[in-house]
Amino acid sequence: MSINKYKNALIGFGLKESEAQVYVAALELGPTTILEISKKTGIRRTTVYEIIKALISKGLMITESKGFKKLYCSTHPQNLVSIFENKKETLEIVIPELTSLYKSKGGDNSIKTYESLESIKNLYLEILDNYRSGDFCYIIGNNDKFFGLDPKFFKKYVEDRAKLNIDVRIIVDDSESSHERKKYAKNLNSQVRILPPNMPLPANFTVTNHVFLSQTFESNRMATTVSNKDIINLQKNIFEFIWNSIPE
Repeated sequence: MSINKYKNALIGFGLKESEAQVYVAALELGPTTILEISKKTGIRRTTVYEIIKALISKGLMITESKGFKKLYCSTHPQNLVSIFENKKETLEIVIPELTSLYKSKGGDNSIKTYESLESIKNLYLEILDNYRSGDFCYIIGNNDKFFGLDPKFFKKYVEDRAKLNIDVRIIVDDSESSHERKKYAKNLNSQVRILPPNMPLPANFTVTNHVFLSQTFESNRMATTVSNKDIINLQKNIFEFIWNSIPE
């Protein structure tokens, strides 16, 4: 992994870019001085000193005395895992209260838009969490484009959904992967029917007991949800009409 990848991983973890630079530099140099870190990173010495203080407070750097000289060194990278776990535990304490706030403000007639892949994936996890035994999940969509967004994530999502006691019916485009999906549908607790050839599906729609979701793939990746019982019932009826018109 390149130095930039190290830094990007640390930035993703929550460090500032300058903190990531100093941390990686100190790892490479071993116990060293502010001057050496400054030379390696190109950051001014006074700024490096402030960054080191911040990293010490986060448990990612320590000081070491060697004779009359004070040296600075990064702590073991395993500490990053411990810090992450502590943050996770703190979040888990407040998540139930935050969830209550979120649900209390959602309302029964909301329309929401999701404009990034990460937000769309989080949306699917939220839908998964809201399923209750006996619920339904009806889908019309393009098989390749759906899984192509993030094959690993959506494969696991489908596997996790299969563990729930819900009625999953899927109408997909006529493609090799769709026929393969139909062949193994029962293994994933679902039913699959395939549209006639030459019926392109540039978007997906999913309707559940709780939400109607439409998702585009072409010009941009965007999903929209509608939480309205009348819209949900309408889309459910449309799906069932199409479903019953397609031979098994």
